[in-house]
Amino acid sequence: MSKYGKCDEGFRILEDFVCQAIPGSPKIIGFKVGDRVRDRSGSMGTVLEVDTKANHGLGQLRVRFDDGREQAVALETGALEKVEGTTDAG
Repeated sequence: MSKYGKCDEGFRILEDFVCQAIPGSPKIIGFKVGDRVRDRSGSMGTVLEVDTKANHGLGQLRVRFDDGREQAVALETGALEKVEGTTDAG
């Protein structure tokens, strides 16, 4: 944020010129269908669905892990990290 009260794209300004991420903003999400992700335990998976309006605007990712299980994860939890340079999109 600049000292003039402007926030970067995907953020909104709150009182006292504090920038807050706008839930569901494509600039903030950083995930798309086909991306490879890793959870906190190190399990790898593929993003099947990105729903920016689920969980009252917090957003949700649906992921199929390599061991066959599927899991829905709220975007705002930070439970998944994108593994750069990998994708299953075809």
